[in-house]
Amino acid sequence: MNNNITLNASMRNNLLSLRNISKQMDKTQLILATGKKVNSAIDNASSYYQARSLTNRAADLTALLDTMEQGIQTIEAATQGLTSGAEFLEQATAVVNEAMTVAVPEKEWFTAQDGVAAVVSNWQELKAAVTSNLTGDIVIYGNIECEEAFTLKDGQNLVGVGKFGIAQPDKDKYSQLSFDMAANNITTNYAIRLNGNNEISDLSVKAFADSNNNLYVFQALSKKSNLDIHNLDMVMQNSGGLTVGIYSGTINFTGNTSIYGEISAISLHSPYGISSSTINVYGNLDIQTGDGIAASTINAYENAVMKVHSQTWGLRGCTSNFYDKSKLLVESEYIPITVGKISFHDQSYAEFVSPRNSLSGISGLEITSSDVVINMSISNFITSTAANGALVKIAKGATIIMAGNVYKINDDVDENVTTSLKEPPNSTVIATGVAEPVGLGDMLAENSSRVMEYQADKTNKKYSEQYKKILEEYDNLLVDSSYHGINLLKGGNLEVTFNESRSNQYTVAGVLADSMSLGLETREFSDMSAIKKSLEEITKAVNSIRSFQEELGNHYSIIKTRINFTEALTDVLETGADNLTLADMNEASAQYLTLQTRQQLAINSLSLASQPAQSVLSLF
Repeated sequence: MNNNITLNASMRNNLLSLRNISKQMDKTQLILATGKKVNSAIDNASSYYQARSLTNRAADLTALLDTMEQGIQTIEAATQGLTSGAEFLEQATAVVNEAMTVAVPEKEWFTAQDGVAAVVSNWQELKAAVTSNLTGDIVIYGNIECEEAFTLKDGQNLVGVGKFGIAQPDKDKYSQLSFDMAANNITTNYAIRLNGNNEISDLSVKAFADSNNNLYVFQALSKKSNLDIHNLDMVMQNSGGLTVGIYSGTINFTGNTSIYGEISAISLHSPYGISSSTINVYGNLDIQTGDGIAASTINAYENAVMKVHSQTWGLRGCTSNFYDKSKLLVESEYIPITVGKISFHDQSYAEFVSPRNSLSGISGLEITSSDVVINMSISNFITSTAANGALVKIAKGATIIMAGNVYKINDDVDENVTTSLKEPPNSTVIATGVAEPVGLGDMLAENSSRVMEYQADKTNKKYSEQYKKILEEYDNLLVDSSYHGINLLKGGNLEVTFNESRSNQYTVAGVLADSMSLGLETREFSDMSAIKKSLEEITKAVNSIRSFQEELGNHYSIIKTRINFTEALTDVLETGADNLTLADMNEASAQYLTLQTRQQLAINSLSLASQPAQSVLSLF
């Protein structure tokens, strides 16, 4: 059915105007709601697609920023590893420098020291020195294999680096003389012959006799020869021959001296430590040999300690005196003392240990002081069966401790004891039970584990072990310096993309910064040359670490600059897109207000246009 209602032209124009105003108000409301004047391609196709392109590029660059930031974190992890690693290397440098203060100086250093006649490090130099007219100290610098026996002139001394106050010298490497009679075809029966006054100080001496010859390691040309020994370590191997450590002359022991002699597996006629000599002990003397000490005169002075460990007799045919708090410690497989005389004075102390039950054959035991203590771990004390039963003189009040009983000797000094003192006359029992020697086991145990190779470790291990530990921790630190599986300090590479097309990629090349790659080696710090080598290596390593840090710093700056650029570029792109699409809110608000006004005017106009029709209505 057709609508036959007819609107006049004025009313129809007002209605059309209201319709247009309403459409414009809807569009303006959308602009106000979104803030954009271009919300779709319909609004403005050119602006819409340009803005979308700019926004997409900005989004792609924003995504790349995340990878750039992760690259920065990877570099920071490596930088932190280098910073902390450098601290480890500085600590290692300090250890090396500390080791340098106690190490053996270089050979040239000793030449300038007082009293030094020559510094030798090989056989040719040693031979030239001892055959010259030089007197004074001949410094043994190194491990010298002697190809011949030689004789020291009066006033010539063989000394090691320890004499000069060098802390913890490695005598096995830096102050040692070796004699191998068979290997070098040495046919003499001596290794070093003494002539007049000579000194042996701070040395390690090894002597190996062949199977056909006896060997005297130190042989004096006469009883008038005087040998001063300080801190000597001597090892003797008889290989079937008879080896005597020191033969004839007068020997003055100071410091700490150890003499070790191997017993023959075939014959009990094994090495003497010292024979046919006068022995003066002022320090600590430790003898570990087959037959101990033979046919010698022994004098031990204030606080001296003499230890004798023997596979047969301890002291054989010796005349001995122990004075002023000195100590004698004898441990022997057979008889501690035989065919000799031994006297104890002034608070001296002695211990005798033997699996046998007799200390027989002493031609004279003399105890001159009441404060002397003799500690026996054998049942029978003494029998005077040798040298026509010479007197045994025991001062009143002296103490003798035996395995079976402990006795206070009350006899007069001149009491002649001709039988075992198991039941001594006029004695008083002050204790019973098995006596345990005091201190002998501990004092002898220090060297009881020696072997013929004499590989006693005298190197300065403390610093070398500290250095090795620091390098281990340094390497462990580098392993932990990775980030997201990339470790720039273990040779890993970092790839960073700078643009959305991936046509601009930046590579951060990793390095090998572990101790081995830096050329750091672990070694013993006993000599100056080894320490200087380590110091050179650690210095180069520190410089390499600093160079790595500079390289990482450059990489960091480049990536950081690109991050800042990308962030700024993203802002530019987003601003450009906004310029194409965003509306002027003030303008849109003014337009909306204007449209509202126009809408009200259009409504009023429509009302006016309808008044003629309303006036007709008044006729009814």
